[in-house]
Amino acid sequence: VGHQLTPLALVFVAAGLSVLGVTRHRTLWLAAVTVMAAWFAFGATDWWTGNLGSLLRDVGQVDQAVTRGAVSRVGGDEWYARLQLGRIAWSATIAAAAGLGWLLLRRSPAAGFAMAAVAGPVALIAVQSYGGEIVLRIFLYTSPMLAVLAAVPITRLVERWPRGAFGILFACLLVLSIGFTVTRNVNVAFERTPRDVLDAARAVLDEAPPRATISPLRAEGVLQQRRLRVVDSPADIGCVRTPLECILAQDPDYVFLTRTRDMFDHLRSGTLEGSSRSLARQLTVSGRYETMIDSRNVVVLRRVDDPDGDGVGR
Repeated sequence: VGHQLTPLALVFVAAGLSVLGVTRHRTLWLAAVTVMAAWFAFGATDWWTGNLGSLLRDVGQVDQAVTRGAVSRVGGDEWYARLQLGRIAWSATIAAAAGLGWLLLRRSPAAGFAMAAVAGPVALIAVQSYGGEIVLRIFLYTSPMLAVLAAVPITRLVERWPRGAFGILFACLLVLSIGFTVTRNVNVAFERTPRDVLDAARAVLDEAPPRATISPLRAEGVLQQRRLRVVDSPADIGCVRTPLECILAQDPDYVFLTRTRDMFDHLRSGTLEGSSRSLARQLTVSGRYETMIDSRNVVVLRRVDDPDGDGVGR
């Protein structure tokens, strides 16, 4: 239960092992389904009662999942787009090497197991987009088996190389590993949650009454640690106007603006850096909001008026 997609991936892998006849435990997939269904029905009640529609909406939308998970990631800042292409190329290289490795082992007893271990997670793309990150999650789940399979053709090649060629192979693998590290960490600017952002989220959630609304520009995972139903964003309500117009129309009790979201929009969409700071100034100038928290990575605004008398604002 460490991740919501892991049980489903395990079900698909177990089912593949059963279909291919490479396990003695033919009903293991059924046991996995039972455990997953019980966990989902009872352990995740608070989540699915408010999000079941978004969960079912992605079923069968394979083209949309691929577009959101890979194609739409190549854009925005020029260097960011290049690094994303490098990331895709690196992943494709590993997958191609793994495919070659599987062909070399196709008559081995392990071939069926390897196929199920890879095909199971890949099948996730037919049932969930995972917010546009399903392709990344699939690669994560399949990477242990892909790495083993990709090592097979390298091993075969090394066996036929002269001893002096090992230095060349080492140099190539070193360059590739450095390139992989760079492309993998290009997202750290918006994937890492700074301490002050976490502290600000806790402060807002502690202060906000049960009926209050907290609006980030887009979904902020740090706000979803408690009381999921009070968090809204302009994207959630389908607002297509400027961020300022959307927030003023939404009229939330709190506005939560982070530098990490700034970096995400800058790298992915090419927006100006510091746009959330500018938005915060515009909101305070409007007289509708006052500053509650202002630190290096986050600005939290509180609505000044209190038309409902619910304790929010002044």
